[in-house]
Amino acid sequence: MENLSPFNLLADSWNLQTSENQNLDSGQWSQNGPTLSIEASGVANPQIWAFLTARAIIYFPPLVGTQLVFSGTSSGLNLTSSAIRVSLVLTYLSSVVTLYYLVGNPSIPSNTGSYRNFGVTIPSNGTDFSARRDVVQDLSNAGTGVDVGWEIRSISFGFVVYPSASNMQVPMRVTFNSNQTSLLFQGTRITTSYSSAYNSLYYLTPLLALVAIVLLYTSGPILCRALRSPMTRSDRTG
Repeated sequence: MENLSPFNLLADSWNLQTSENQNLDSGQWSQNGPTLSIEASGVANPQIWAFLTARAIIYFPPLVGTQLVFSGTSSGLNLTSSAIRVSLVLTYLSSVVTLYYLVGNPSIPSNTGSYRNFGVTIPSNGTDFSARRDVVQDLSNAGTGVDVGWEIRSISFGFVVYPSASNMQVPMRVTFNSNQTSLLFQGTRITTSYSSAYNSLYYLTPLLALVAIVLLYTSGPILCRALRSPMTRSDRTG
C-alpha cells in the first residue's frame, strides 16, 4: 500500500482558474513556488457577501479512504465575520453536494433544489490552520448516503467575507502550503490504474458514443442494400 494523490496543489496548480471574484477590491490569486496566495485590498460593499475562489476541475470517484489534506496561514481576516474556505463539489445523477471546509465563521449558502451544501468546521491555531478529513465520511455525514456513483468534480480554495464584517485589515490574504494540500488515498498500482482508467473513460465515453453513431449512420444504408440484394435476386429467379 502507498499514498496516492489524484490531486496535488503543487503539481496541479496549472489547472487552477478563478471561479468567484465578487465584491472585492483588487481580488487576485497567484501560485508562487510552494504557496498559493489569495488576497484582496478590501471589500467594495460591506453590506453584501464578498468572496474570492480559485478552482481546479477534477473527475475522480471518492474511493473509501480518500482524504482531503490542506494547511496554510491567513492575515487581515477577522474569522468571526469571515472564513477561509476549501470546498469539494460532488455529483451523483442529478444531485450536487458542495462540502465546505471552513476555518472561521461557519455560514454557508442555502440549499437550492437538488443543490445541497454541507459545512465542516476546521479549527485554527491563531492565524495558522490545517486539516485532514475523510471525504467519504463527510459525504455520509451530509446525509447523502454513500454510493459508488458519486464523483468529485472540483476542488476550490479561497475566502469569504460576510455582510457587516468588522475589524478587517488590508490586505486580506490566505496562503496555502501547496506541497501540503492534496487529495490522498491509500492504494496500490491497481488502484492507480483504476483511477487513470476512470479519468480516461470519462473523457473517451462521449467520443466513443459519437463514433458509434457516425458508423451506424454511414453503414446503415450499405447494410440495408446488402440485405435487399439477395432478396431481389431471389425474386427474379422465382
